[in-house]
Amino acid sequence: MAVPPNLRSPHPAGPRHSWLLDVLLGLLVVAALPLAIVAIPNTLSVVARLLPGDIDQVGLMRTHGLALPALMLTVPLAAVALRRVQVAHLLVAGLALVAVSDAAGGYAASELLVGVVRVLRGVGAGIIVPVTLVAVWDRAPVLRALWVGVFGLGLLAAQALALWPLDDVSSWKVTLQPYPMVTGVALALAAAYLVAWTVLGRPAGPSPSVKERTRLLLAAVPAAGIAVVAISTATEGWRAIPVILLAGLAIVGLLALASIGAPESRTLAYTMVAVGVVLLPSAAQVTLVEMGGLGGPGLRGLWIPYAVAGLLAVAASVVVRLFTKAPGRWLAPLGLLAMVVGLCSVRLVVPSADGLVLAVPFSLLAVGAAVALTAALQEVGA
Repeated sequence: MAVPPNLRSPHPAGPRHSWLLDVLLGLLVVAALPLAIVAIPNTLSVVARLLPGDIDQVGLMRTHGLALPALMLTVPLAAVALRRVQVAHLLVAGLALVAVSDAAGGYAASELLVGVVRVLRGVGAGIIVPVTLVAVWDRAPVLRALWVGVFGLGLLAAQALALWPLDDVSSWKVTLQPYPMVTGVALALAAAYLVAWTVLGRPAGPSPSVKERTRLLLAAVPAAGIAVVAISTATEGWRAIPVILLAGLAIVGLLALASIGAPESRTLAYTMVAVGVVLLPSAAQVTLVEMGGLGGPGLRGLWIPYAVAGLLAVAASVVVRLFTKAPGRWLAPLGLLAMVVGLCSVRLVVPSADGLVLAVPFSLLAVGAAVALTAALQEVGA
């Protein structure tokens, strides 16, 4: 994921920024950000028994995974687009693409159409993630803390949220349109925000400088390479070992890009890479192990740990944002260390018969990510 640049609005937030915009933005973050992250998991294998016999099931599962490379490629390009397109317009566009993918998902009956639907969803999600961050950048501090907390919770619970709509379904196409009602609500909120933003005087949003735009375009190069490789693995059926090696090279590439960025944003860049690489895959594996068929409580037994972790993550982000004015460079490593402790605790508590004890590793992972990201964002002026 591309790291947002050091964005600063030419017009500081003032009294003309209505509380209504803040309320709408808060609701948008809560509704749209998890919706975007849910596009990442590939859940088609869960409903494999419902796939028609005349479709290449293995190929369809690979094609279903194209949302992630599409998202990766879109994030830096969306950040660059913010120099010419207003935040409110891009928010509506991103959610509109997700809504189109939801609508088209019901008609996808071939590998090609599934690929198109998933790419559309990935592009929409890739717009939503950076644009929501830019939207809250110069707003109330609580909104920025809310974004970080919801982002961390979204990564933590992405697999569970992707699996939830698949319980007792009768059609595999639900994987292509998991939350149509939430998409509609989020799109309505984005439209309301656009209207309010227009009526209240179109407050200027932050935009990247020419140098920052160049760095973002540079980030799109490896993202495009990863996207091409992902499409190749989806169509050619690469074996596991080459895919793992390429994934490792992708991480090295992200770290290299983080190293050549602006000095003041390197801590944020490294933190983003660490959180993204660790949080979602680790939590997804724990979620799958805790499914009912493997001796765990299933999703019903995991919602309390997820809720506890989410509340603690938002609270930790708010505390760091409001009460730690100069976090320096020690809070971000401390947050990442908490994530390491959370990963180690997984070995001790998984599998769990009732799932409640998973509140410990989930909270350590979510709170650690929230603290690390909030502290890193403060270093670049967020």
